[in-house]
Amino acid sequence: MSEGKILEVGTRMSDGSIYAGLTSDGKQEIYALPDDLDVAMIFNNCVKAVKKLNNYKALGHDDWQIPDLNTLKALQKNHNEGSLKDTFNTTNECPGNYWSSTLTEHPQQPGNMHTLWFLDGAPSWGYKDRDYGRFSCRPVRLVPVKL
Repeated sequence: MSEGKILEVGTRMSDGSIYAGLTSDGKQEIYALPDDLDVAMIFNNCVKAVKKLNNYKALGHDDWQIPDLNTLKALQKNHNEGSLKDTFNTTNECPGNYWSSTLTEHPQQPGNMHTLWFLDGAPSWGYKDRDYGRFSCRPVRLVPVKL
């Protein structure tokens, strides 16, 4: 989207999304929705909500996704920049914990998803289909860097 221009993290784009930085490999730009999904929810419901975003072409796009753990870490690192500031839940309660699309590798908890506390960037995990694992979600788009 930047077409060779250097964007500042936190820049609100013309479509309403917010530039949130680069992926850890530097090959993709991260664009976030300006707000979290409406309510904290279980992972499987986040998947359904993101599918609806894509069906309705939220902000004109149909490639929204739940960020993987590395992308979520970039969001957490940059969450106080520009238009991202004060848009994430940083409490020490469950809404301050954000879903990633990365499966855990914990042998006693197979099939669960990594999460990240936005207060301090501490990784955690959550049951993707149990009602008491309700966390926040900030969908993103990944766009290849144009040289």
